[in-house]
Amino acid sequence: MQSLQDNQLFADIYRGVMSPGAWVETLDTIRDHMDVTSVALQVFRKHNSGYCELIWGARDSFSLQHAKLHDKWVNNSENPRLQIELRSPLQILRDEDVFSSSCPKYNRFVERLACAGLNTGIMMDIEISDRTFLSLIVHRHRDDERPYGQDIEQFLHSLAPHLSQAVQLMQSFRQLSGQNKMLENVLNHLRAGIIVLDQYANVTWHNEAAQHLIAHSDALMLHNQQLHFAKPRDKSFFSGSMSEMLAMKTMHTRHITTINTTTSGPIEFMLAPVPELANDDAEPGLKRIRHVVVYLRGQDQAPLNPTEVQHLYDLTPAESSIAVALAEGQTLAEYADQKGVSIGTARIQLKSIFSKMNINRQPELVRRLWSSVFASTVPPTY
Repeated sequence: MQSLQDNQLFADIYRGVMSPGAWVETLDTIRDHMDVTSVALQVFRKHNSGYCELIWGARDSFSLQHAKLHDKWVNNSENPRLQIELRSPLQILRDEDVFSSSCPKYNRFVERLACAGLNTGIMMDIEISDRTFLSLIVHRHRDDERPYGQDIEQFLHSLAPHLSQAVQLMQSFRQLSGQNKMLENVLNHLRAGIIVLDQYANVTWHNEAAQHLIAHSDALMLHNQQLHFAKPRDKSFFSGSMSEMLAMKTMHTRHITTINTTTSGPIEFMLAPVPELANDDAEPGLKRIRHVVVYLRGQDQAPLNPTEVQHLYDLTPAESSIAVALAEGQTLAEYADQKGVSIGTARIQLKSIFSKMNINRQPELVRRLWSSVFASTVPPTY
């Protein structure tokens, strides 16, 4: 029966990889198993200066309930345990194994533990990467003088590989999740809509620009994670393109069309395959298509920002103003009339723009501005 209970505990430890909140219940089980008062799990990074930086932590329900008290008296820079050197990849130490009873700093720490309602502890440290280690810290109640016997030490040894693996997996998952969130934020700044489809044509992700274009289109709709088309022609194009791409082993073909809408103007629609490396048993270099990216672009271009144009091309405010006006379709005469300047002055400003941007013709100016870095991104709203 005890073996079954331990197996369940080990399984519960891995729940914390995807569900950090599950650590509380798991640490409660560890606490009850050892018949102690408090259990905390912490991950530290040790800097060259000797400073230990706490980068993650979890507590049992008792420690959470008394978190303010424990943090005031124990979990701070005055904790002498933070100065203990990790001398092996796995070490289990009782306080009395490390500190002398005649050490004033340790005696003050024992007094602080008592103020937090705790007695001395036993600690398991595991190195999980260079300069990074996890600690499982266990305390009895202030009035509980029982020593930490071999049974507790053996139990900690049985926990060690599972805690180490779970924490490393959790660290990797958190890092990947953070990178994924950062990538989403970057893609949400693009003016172009981006939709990622799996091999069953299910939408697995889309950016905010795509959501906006779909929401304002009467020819395209997203329902139950599937793209739906009002016109048979568009539906046929999409289905045929998906089938052809999923049958391919390279990514040399892109399928392009225009979806005509009556509410928001036409939407440029392009599908491109995303190749993935095949499994290890496949022919070397062989690629298969499991995802397709849809790129959407509406006709309603957002206005260019004259200040960004000014900074990018080192123009004066007046020059950036005329450059944006021409890029957005005004003639030189219309701009001069609107600004109340002579056509001659406008021509002088335009000549200066050409010189600074190393171009010779107005179409080059328009093309340069609309292909610039800021033309493809959404201006920040903060």
